Amino acid sequence: MAIAFAGVAALRAQLSDTIPEPNPVAVDFTPLFFTFLICIIVGILFGLAPAVQSSSVDCGQALKSKGVAGAFTTRRGRWLRDFLVASEIALSLALLAGAGLLLRTFTHLRSTDIGIHGENVLTATIRLPLKQYTNLDQGTLFYDRLMEKLQSAPGVRSTAITTKLPLEGGTNGFIQVPGIQMERESGPLIEFSSVSQNYFRTMGIPLLQGREFIPDDFAATANLIREATAAKTSAEAKAIASHYVLPAVINRMMAQTFWPKESPIGKIFINWVQFRIVGVVGDVNQMRLRDRVMPESYNTLPWDLGVPSRPLDIVVQTAGAPKGMTNTLRSVVQSLDPNLALFRTKTMTEILSASMRDTSYEAALLGAMAVLALVLASVGTYGVMSYVVGQRTNEIGIRMALGARPAEIMAMVAREMLSVIGAGIVFGFIGAVVGAKVMKDLLVGIAPFDPLTYTGVSLLLAAVALAACYVPVRRAMRVDPVLALRYE
Repeated sequence: MAIAFAGVAALRAQLSDTIPEPNPVAVDFTPLFFTFLICIIVGILFGLAPAVQSSSVDCGQALKSKGVAGAFTTRRGRWLRDFLVASEIALSLALLAGAGLLLRTFTHLRSTDIGIHGENVLTATIRLPLKQYTNLDQGTLFYDRLMEKLQSAPGVRSTAITTKLPLEGGTNGFIQVPGIQMERESGPLIEFSSVSQNYFRTMGIPLLQGREFIPDDFAATANLIREATAAKTSAEAKAIASHYVLPAVINRMMAQTFWPKESPIGKIFINWVQFRIVGVVGDVNQMRLRDRVMPESYNTLPWDLGVPSRPLDIVVQTAGAPKGMTNTLRSVVQSLDPNLALFRTKTMTEILSASMRDTSYEAALLGAMAVLALVLASVGTYGVMSYVVGQRTNEIGIRMALGARPAEIMAMVAREMLSVIGAGIVFGFIGAVVGAKVMKDLLVGIAPFDPLTYTGVSLLLAAVALAACYVPVRRAMRVDPVLALRYE
């Protein structure tokens, strides 16, 4: 109970930003009562088992066989004892393997390239009030002035505006690609982002082909939005859009998906309006690190400024520690409009850490259970070996009196336990493979059957189990052989 309360307190301290207080993680009456019942039931069952076994022992045979190995243990009893120890070892191996796979996934995610260089990038979300900013031009004017003032602020290398940040979810839609037959009528699903100038440079996203957006690209998109907004019907707006071909920058995944053997520059795709590809940039994880990168198109920012009140994200690349630029960013925003406030101010490093939070919790919880299982397996093995060796103490003394060396005694006991340990590892290996297939969606960059992980945990478990055998055998070898012969 003490460990439970301490563990939950530590967990809540880490989850304080993610778990809502109306439903807190706590140790309450229900799990305590459940645990109490389980302990009582298990204690009774495993207490009655040896009592029932002892009641069937033949007293005459027991007296005759005093000092002989396994005197009071029937074949069924030995099988049950070995089965329980092997089961403990198998469970421990399965849990250790699962924890090892998650830890390796966590390590892999930490080294994963998400497609940006965000070490010195500060982000913040801003939302313009609808009553004050009602159209595209008002929103464009504010954001142009904001980027201009930020760019001239000390410590700022580059700044940009975007409709979404990496690793925080995306906006997607269906497209049509002329000349390519689609599996479904609606077409394939791709990600969409709208960005200002300098976005790719600010986030460190490499340009692979073509060019980035230029001022004329933003002007063309703004003209379409103005005309479409003024249209009286959706049919009229669609007719207006048919006269435009807007520029788009796509990611490498989209280029490889639709134009794998040719350059995508100049290609057309359709999403309400025609887009012509002018550049290709590197892939960026817009969703979770575990999710694969989707095809993505970047549009110019006016595409999403028809309703300027939607939340947008400011990204600022700084010369020094990005967190230190928070006050500068806030003062620049309020100098343009004192009624505006920033929210969700954080660095890209913090966003990356938050995206790995689930994996770190899963690895920690499964790791804690695996360590507990390892402790239980070692204690169980130690208890059984103490019992077995205790029965064979006189036998061991006689063997030593007849010239057996300590190493031979140790090898004799180790051989007996190796079969049990080996059986536990084999069945634990099978259980670990089955469990890894179930949790394959949690693994990234690591195969469910990872030889390094399985070999490592098997060797660790075998070493712990054999170490648990060492203490009772050493104690038995301290028996005086003369006393053992006299007793016999």
